[in-house]
Amino acid sequence: MRYAVPDSSAVSVHDLAHDGLRLVTACSQEHLDVLRQRYARRPFIEEELWIGKIARVLDKYPDGLRTDRLAEAAGLTAGQLELALQWLNRRASQRWQQY
Repeated sequence: MRYAVPDSSAVSVHDLAHDGLRLVTACSQEHLDVLRQRYARRPFIEEELWIGKIARVLDKYPDGLRTDRLAEAAGLTAGQLELALQWLNRRASQRWQQY
C-alpha cells in the first residue's frame, strides 16, 4: 500500500507536481498509520523545499546561473530564492556550532 505524505525535503526528478510529497510504502494499514504520524510530526519548511528546487536546477547547470535565471528556472521568486539561501546558511551555521 502506498501513500503520499507531505515532506518539504522531497523534490521529484520527473514530476514537478510531486515536489513536497514523499511516496511511502507500507505493508499494512497499521504500518501506514505509523508512517503518516511520523511525517505529520515533521515540520514542513517551505525554504527547505525551495532549496531542493534550486539544487535540482543546479544539477542541470553545474557552472551555475545568474540569480534571476536560477530563481526563474526553479520556479521561485527572487524573494523566495533569498529566503531559501538564508535558511540554508542558518542551518549550516547551526551544524558547525555543534562541533
